[in-house]
Amino acid sequence: MAVLKSQNASQVVELEEKLAKERRFRDALKRKLAELLSSITDSLTSVELRNLTADEDGSTLAVGKTEFEVVKTIVNDLAKDVE
Repeated sequence: MAVLKSQNASQVVELEEKLAKERRFRDALKRKLAELLSSITDSLTSVELRNLTADEDGSTLAVGKTEFEVVKTIVNDLAKDVE
């Protein structure tokens, strides 16, 4: 009986160590994802997002004029939504 108790204790300790390691992993992952989200949001709200298409004139395109206007509208709408 004493042997079983000592084996269970070591299993409990191992489990606690694994749980602690997983907790650190999850915390680090959450932190990194938050940083990534912040970075993405910062870049989306920057002037650079609007400048992607602002200086471009799609009217001179021989092919893809309509598609360019759609992309330009999407970029502008996204910039408005993020702000």
